Amino acid sequence: VPPIRADRETIVLGEGTIPASLKVTANGAGRSLSWTVKPAASQPGNTFLAGLWQQAEQSDGLLVAVAGNELLNVAREEFEDQVQQLLVVGRQAVATRDLKQAEQIAQVVRQIDPANVEVETILNASQKIKEKVHAVNVTLRREKAVPVPSVAGIDSERDEPATAKSTNLLDDERELMQLRAEKLAKEVARTIDLVNRVGSSDPEASLGTLKRTLTSVMSSTDIDADVREKLRAKVQASIDRLAVALDKLEMDRINIQERASAVKAKELATEALVQRDEQLEQLIAKVSSLMYEGYIGNADAFERAEEVARASFELAPYQGVTVAAIYDSEAAGQLDKSQRLRYRRYDQFLATLYQLELAHIPFPDEPPIVYPAPEVWKSLSERRLKWRSVDLMKWNPVEEKLRRALDKPTNVEWLELALEDCVTYLSEFHSINIILDKAKLTEEGVALDQPITLKLQGVTLRSVLKLLLEPVQLTYMIENEVMKITTSASAADKLSTRVYPVGDLVIPIITPRGGRGMMGMMGGMGGGMMGGMGGGMMGGMRGGMGGGMMGGMGMFSIDDCEANQ
Repeated sequence: VPPIRADRETIVLGEGTIPASLKVTANGAGRSLSWTVKPAASQPGNTFLAGLWQQAEQSDGLLVAVAGNELLNVAREEFEDQVQQLLVVGRQAVATRDLKQAEQIAQVVRQIDPANVEVETILNASQKIKEKVHAVNVTLRREKAVPVPSVAGIDSERDEPATAKSTNLLDDERELMQLRAEKLAKEVARTIDLVNRVGSSDPEASLGTLKRTLTSVMSSTDIDADVREKLRAKVQASIDRLAVALDKLEMDRINIQERASAVKAKELATEALVQRDEQLEQLIAKVSSLMYEGYIGNADAFERAEEVARASFELAPYQGVTVAAIYDSEAAGQLDKSQRLRYRRYDQFLATLYQLELAHIPFPDEPPIVYPAPEVWKSLSERRLKWRSVDLMKWNPVEEKLRRALDKPTNVEWLELALEDCVTYLSEFHSINIILDKAKLTEEGVALDQPITLKLQGVTLRSVLKLLLEPVQLTYMIENEVMKITTSASAADKLSTRVYPVGDLVIPIITPRGGRGMMGMMGGMGGGMMGGMGGGMMGGMRGGMGGGMMGGMGMFSIDDCEANQ
């Protein structure tokens, strides 16, 4: 067995009876490879393998240099060339009436290529010639045995019967071969003439006719080989001429199609260019319209014009009209924004000056703000601890048990244990109902048999579940008196309502008597462009108006007389 190569095929020759299936095993370098193959049916073209096997058997495999399919095909071609040479010699031996040599050659070809059909042709031709010779010899012997009577007035020597010597079988055979050759030549000439007349109208049918004629010529082994070769060359020349004509017709057809395709492509390109120009004209008109809207006061029109201009640039890049549209719309928009900011700055500057002047109006700091004592604030904070969050969800006793179990200690020691078995262990350890939402887990592609390795001591069930479920994007939820293991996305759809007290955030500030405000919430929330100078100072006299551009956020109260004013 040759070495198995990775860069080419390995050809192995063998001899023997092949079963329905064949197992091949190769051992070497510490490895073993096995194949089970089903042999293909016997093929006529593989008879050369017998010759290869004989060479391999004689030289222990050294004379069989078959490295891959390429050299195997070369060996097949050499074998076929050898067979063809033997067949040519055999046919020549039949033509020269060397019947013994012809039969010997036929038997040799039959041994090396049993499926060759030309062997039977040679043997049949040899047998026919033998039968003719035998028939002539029998006739001559009969005629020689019967006496011929003499007729008066006729020379007896001229009436002697024909002998084998006077009858030349080779001349008769040559005459028959010549007649067959003339007949075949006339058929070939008639076919070629017909093809020349109608070949231009139906070249493919004419080519098929010539090929069939060529096959007939090649199979005519009962005529002279030279004549057959001349006829074959004549038919082949007609086939070549017709093939050239077909190629020319095909090239003409391809050229016509290419020209038609070029014309069609040119028409489509022209149509696309016209459509693009029309679309570009519409976009440029839209840019002009939007810029006009911007000039008459629409602040957003310039940005929309720039968007349309950039769309036109994508349609026709680096053309003067599209580049100019982008430049004009962008520049006009920036100038419009700058001008509007400038005018706004002027207005806000004047408003700030007004607030500054308004802040210079004095007011008495009476009554002062009095806050509760620190003990009162602390007491309020401690009393509301139990109300820091109120859960409106009503839990039944079973669900309360599940919630309490989350705070109980748990001991786990898992080594490559399946996820489903881990959940079963926790359910049995705490005597609670834990189920898997298998529908959701299957939908999300979570495998219940994936291995889990976890070792913990004295950790709450809540922490164990978190460490177990978070790596696989799962979570738990208490629902319908069971603890359900589901996906995080499914649990996120389940919402609960909670209430948080904010009473101490809105408790009113206690003052000795109804006053005039809190100085703009201590003045800290007031202030504008001038650093909060005006916000807090107006808290009492004008109800904590707050100052500046950004305004104040101070709390204030207004007495009746001021409200009436």
